[in-house]
Amino acid sequence: MSEAKSAEDTVWVPLDSLRVGEDGINFIGRIISLRQSLDRKGRPYFYGFVGDGNTSIPYVAFREMPFKVGDVIEVRGARVEEWDEEVRVAIPTRAEVRRSERVDVAYPKVFEEEKMAKIGEIKSGDEELTLEAVVLDMERSQVTVRGRKRDLLKGVLGDETGKVHFTSWRLTGLELGGSYRIKGVYVKSYRGRMEVIIDEWSTIEPLESEKRIKLPKSYLRNIASIKKGGGGLDVEIEGFISYVSPRSGFSLSCPECERKLKDGICAIHGEVKGFYNLRVWVRVTDNTSTIEVLIPRVVAQKLLNLDSGELLKVLTESPGEVGREEFLRIIRKKLAALPVRVVGDVIYREKRPAMIVAKSIQPIKWAEIKGSLPTLDDFLGGAT
Repeated sequence: MSEAKSAEDTVWVPLDSLRVGEDGINFIGRIISLRQSLDRKGRPYFYGFVGDGNTSIPYVAFREMPFKVGDVIEVRGARVEEWDEEVRVAIPTRAEVRRSERVDVAYPKVFEEEKMAKIGEIKSGDEELTLEAVVLDMERSQVTVRGRKRDLLKGVLGDETGKVHFTSWRLTGLELGGSYRIKGVYVKSYRGRMEVIIDEWSTIEPLESEKRIKLPKSYLRNIASIKKGGGGLDVEIEGFISYVSPRSGFSLSCPECERKLKDGICAIHGEVKGFYNLRVWVRVTDNTSTIEVLIPRVVAQKLLNLDSGELLKVLTESPGEVGREEFLRIIRKKLAALPVRVVGDVIYREKRPAMIVAKSIQPIKWAEIKGSLPTLDDFLGGAT
């Protein structure tokens, strides 16, 4: 049978009619996004979105995909599966994939317009975004991918709404301090840290002088908006300390990065000689919500006006719970209901609310807090 005859006999299934469990299906679609990653065994696979004018769905391909965004492809022998509570099409190694000559396959309407985004609004999982941002920090780095070393750029992007880490697989087009329009980026989270990815398919254009990004003096946000997402570097909140957690105390930590040790092992620096590191856990409340804040040793000492050695002495000189209760009493006396301005980085945790690691905490006056705070009656739930 000729290739032309085979193409004529093929039954093409519309993407909006696919059902989980179907196998051996054939479809025609336009590639909306195309990403590459590695599985746990280091084998490459491709993923993204494909659309046919009516809808778009995610796909994953376990074979080479020598195409580019915008290409129309014909796929024979795919299967349909459920992924992250969505319908996804899987393209196995046995499937046939070829570039189509058809030009009548439109982008779904949702992708017709450019997806402009602000850093303060992005969230992990966002794809095909366009950002206008300034490069605040940047350095060249190197990683090993499939046994060979690759160069990349790492740094920080900022706009009027926030700051975020970025990784760029493109080594040209960005300069420190420059303002750019970056199209085709996606957002992921690594160890709770949000990151913008600029890959080989992204485009970078310098902004004209009149459109260059002007950064604010601070990134003051309410707590409710922080929990929804957004670039989480150097975020500022104002509120009061509504709770001091009994988790506060000392833990053996790495002298290099101050991460908590597990059986004397640091996740980054391996086996090290740890030191007793003060960490204070509190909750801060504003007029929109409450968020957990971790106060590291240096920030805590300044806020408490106490040396960590003095607090460690309180714990060790009194037996068991007596010393611990005295330690918490001292902390709570200084911090409970204290109005504060917190600057720090947001950590987005799986299955738990976001938290902030404080870089600085400044006591302020109640009158300085922007936005009305809940009354004591509101905070206690109206209890009498």
